[in-house]
Amino acid sequence: MTFFTVVERYRQYLLDHAKSTETARAYCTDAGWLIHEFSLRDYCDIQRLSSKEIQEHLTEFKPSTQLRKLSALKSFFSFLAYEGTPNDFTFQYPKKHEDELFYTYISPDEYQTIREASFSHSSNGVPLNPERNLALFDLLYGSGLKVKTAASLRYSQVDFHNKRLHGLEGYVIDIPLTEQSQGSLKTHCDFNNLSENDHIFKNRSGNTCGHKALRNIVTKYGEAVGKEISSGDLRWSYFINLAKRGTSFEEIIDFMGYRLKDPIVRSTRIKALKNRFLRFQLQQQLLTQIKT
Repeated sequence: MTFFTVVERYRQYLLDHAKSTETARAYCTDAGWLIHEFSLRDYCDIQRLSSKEIQEHLTEFKPSTQLRKLSALKSFFSFLAYEGTPNDFTFQYPKKHEDELFYTYISPDEYQTIREASFSHSSNGVPLNPERNLALFDLLYGSGLKVKTAASLRYSQVDFHNKRLHGLEGYVIDIPLTEQSQGSLKTHCDFNNLSENDHIFKNRSGNTCGHKALRNIVTKYGEAVGKEISSGDLRWSYFINLAKRGTSFEEIIDFMGYRLKDPIVRSTRIKALKNRFLRFQLQQQLLTQIKT
C-alpha cells in the first residue's frame, strides 16, 4: 500500500468520524510528518516508536502546535487499529509530489472563477457580503495571508497609499498588496465605513468574523471550480506563484510569515517548503530544456 493510499484512507476515516475538511487536511499533514520524520516503512516501525521519541521531535514546535500534532498522531494510531490489518501497511512513498495530497494548486483562471462566484452568490436576490468575500480571497491568494491573520487584521494595519500590510503577528516584514487585493480591500472598507480600530472582516450583524467563519467562506465558494478548496490551498498557490516569478526562497518564507523572531522557528515546515521550492525549480528547468 502506497503512502498516498494510507493517508487518503486516513483522510476518509476522519471525514467519516465527523471531522471537518480543514481538520482532516491538517491531521493528514501531521501523519505525513510522522512517517517522513522517522522514515517509517511499515506498521512494525510504528510499534517500535516510543512516546519519548515523538516528544523529543516535537520540542522545536510551540506548545499549541505540539498539542495539535499529538492529537493528530493519537487519531492516526486509532485509525491504524480501526483498519484491523495493520501489518499490511507498508509506506512505499515516492520522493516526488508527496505534498499534492494535502494542497491543491489554484491556477489564475480557476481563481478568477472563484472570485466571480464569491461576488455573484446571493440569498433571495441579495448578495451576501460580496465586498468582504472578494477582499478575503484576494488577501489569501494574492498576499498569502494566514486565515487567522486575516481574521485579526485591523483597518489601522492597512497602508493603502503604499499598498502594504504592516504590524502583522508572526511576520517580520510588511506584506505587499497586489493591485487587485488593494482595490477590493479599499472597496470593502469604504463600503462598510470602517475606522482605525475596526477589524476588517465582519458579518452583517457587525460582529468580527473568526477564522473558522472565514475558512467556511473559502470552502463554500471553492465549489465554483469543483474542488474542495481550503485557505491552505490559497496560500500554497501563492507560494507557487511567487516561485514562478523567480522570487528567492528567503523572500518567500518572509512573505508567508515563516521566518519568526521566536527561536522555536518551525524548522521542519521551512525544511519542507525548501524541498518543494527546489523541486519546483528543477521542474521548471526540465520544462525549459524540453521546450528548447
